[in-house]
Amino acid sequence: MPLPNPTATSASSASSRVKKIIVAVHGIGDQVRNETILSTAVRFCDHYGYEGLVSLGAFTEFPPEPGKAPPPEPALFIDDPPPFQPCPGLTGTIGFVEVHWADLARKVSTDGYMLQETKAWARTLVQRMRVYATHRNPANANIDYRRIGEVLEEIIDTVRVIEALLFLSNKAGLGEFKLREMLDAFVGDVQLVTEFAPIRAGILQRFTDAMAAIHAKYPDAQIHIVAHSEGTVVAFLGLLEADLDINVHPWISQVRGFMTLGSPIDKHLILWPRLFERYKGPSGLAGTTIRWVNYVDYADPVGFDLDTARDWLRQRGYLGPPRYQQLFAFDEKEDFSFRRYPVPGKAHVDYWTDPAVFGDFIGRVVDAPPASAPAATVPNISAGPPSRWWVPFVTYGFGYLLPLLVLHLGAYVLCKAVYDYLDPKDELGHPNFVLTVLALSWLIAGTTVWLRLVRLTRKWRFFFLGLALYVVFAAAFFAAVQFMDPTPDPAVAVTELGWFEVCTRVFELPLGFGALAGSLAVVLLVLLVNAPWWRRWWHAFAS
Repeated sequence: MPLPNPTATSASSASSRVKKIIVAVHGIGDQVRNETILSTAVRFCDHYGYEGLVSLGAFTEFPPEPGKAPPPEPALFIDDPPPFQPCPGLTGTIGFVEVHWADLARKVSTDGYMLQETKAWARTLVQRMRVYATHRNPANANIDYRRIGEVLEEIIDTVRVIEALLFLSNKAGLGEFKLREMLDAFVGDVQLVTEFAPIRAGILQRFTDAMAAIHAKYPDAQIHIVAHSEGTVVAFLGLLEADLDINVHPWISQVRGFMTLGSPIDKHLILWPRLFERYKGPSGLAGTTIRWVNYVDYADPVGFDLDTARDWLRQRGYLGPPRYQQLFAFDEKEDFSFRRYPVPGKAHVDYWTDPAVFGDFIGRVVDAPPASAPAATVPNISAGPPSRWWVPFVTYGFGYLLPLLVLHLGAYVLCKAVYDYLDPKDELGHPNFVLTVLALSWLIAGTTVWLRLVRLTRKWRFFFLGLALYVVFAAAFFAAVQFMDPTPDPAVAVTELGWFEVCTRVFELPLGFGALAGSLAVVLLVLLVNAPWWRRWWHAFAS
């Protein structure tokens, strides 16, 4: 007999026994309504051993009006799954509510006439970074911000190139991947929250309305906030705003826990300090301390540890030695960084499928014993979610092997096109075609690695690291070429590499020497273009 899905229990019947409300705040990108709170509820079910099923439809008792957000309650309460016994601490006592704001962001981004183009906005971020960093420390003026901007633009261009390549997968019936739309949606959400005050006000109002409704129905319940990505910024601003006037926002006194996943709060404090200027310090009226725990995976490109946030909180008195006025408790030991997710980038959303991360927060905060509990009864969970030893191997392997495979594919396409043009009837046979593709791929790989290291850093040790890697790849290329055709006799027909080694044959040099010289010339050109003296001369000439 299948287990029934839990349904939304009437708030009036549950309010007398509800103890905790879990509020989920989603992050950037397209978000299905209630999908974030569904993932949160599933992780809580894992922790408490609930064996029933949770469906997306269970979170909405009545359909919302078109264009309007659904009411934040009645909250979802997990029913007892017959014929099993109730799950202590979960069934009937914990409610789940979502703060959904993606519809506000999508309404603006799909209009297409308000948001700044992604690359242009990236340039403004770099310039803003330069101004703020130089203001804090004049020595920061020596940082190569031009190169930072170029790297950001290259990342954006790379996403668009990959999207063009994935056009083939769509034609092959393997699915459609709209990476550019994803990039614009992600960047657009950050832009809306940080740059557009009316949109930000509307998003924060969604958060405030949900918390106020929870307080009205469950005034005695503890509130624990689970926020992800840009949602952590929304929740953080909402908590700071509520503390300004507890009479208007009495729900702030119920908030006990704040879980942040892949949070970019540090970036916002640095790049958009004006968002936080009005928050000068705790009111001292909330009468509660919100325990804050942060989780971030090293492969997450959005989130980092929140040391800058802690410094900001301490400077304004929101965080410090335990006292009545303290609003947050956020210790360095509860800012967890780990390596648990193998795919770079995708790690930003893998928190939702990780029972260990949610289990740590539930045991550490949601089910934490009161401060008066004997020390012997307090569980020792200080270590946090452990890293997985095999993840770095997969992460770095994926990160480096994927570009290498792309280089091999590019070399294959190039060689195949040239051979089909020069020998359309395949009369020469091309016995070394595969080895030619491999050899050229290795040379291109070595050149690419050296060029990227030169472009991304000015430290000499990385220059020599790139040189060493280039030598390894170039040696493999040269060995493969000599294996194919060791003779330098120009009278001997070269069927594999002769189409670009004509000069090498004329000067009776070893086969492959022309390709090596060409790759070195490219590296030399990049070194000259990136040399500081060259840039100074060029700017002086251009001006």
